[in-house]
Amino acid sequence: MGSLIKKLALPAIVLLWSAAYFIEVAGYSKKNQYLIKPVFIVMVILFVVNTFTDIREWRREQESGKGASQISQEEKQVLLKSLLVVVSMAVYVILMPHIGFIITTAVLLAVLLLIMQVREFLPLILLPLIVTGILYAVFKTGLHIPLPAGFLGF
Repeated sequence: MGSLIKKLALPAIVLLWSAAYFIEVAGYSKKNQYLIKPVFIVMVILFVVNTFTDIREWRREQESGKGASQISQEEKQVLLKSLLVVVSMAVYVILMPHIGFIITTAVLLAVLLLIMQVREFLPLILLPLIVTGILYAVFKTGLHIPLPAGFLGF
């Protein structure tokens, strides 16, 4: 049962996080809900599909006797990386209103690349800057959704 809980923990945390955001956005205008509502519905559907798939896989492991085996080193690394991703995203959400969207998003993306073991300098610097710029353009300019400016004003 412990292995099933481990498989379902991260998707459940992501779903709860997105539900909290969805509830927060529900208090704003309808225009702000155009993007988050379909994304949230897709996330709920994917969570349900993932849960059923994980339960089916867990039952097969239990029937074949593999469920009682110890967690491998690779599985421990995956769990650690998953935890680091969740923690870094929580820090991102906490710091974004104070530091601003641009800086926190670029730093988050760089941290996520480091967690995924990207060690090459050029992608580690350019990819976060390009993705942050695209996200900023889409949300601020294209969708006219205000983004946190932070103490530096951008």
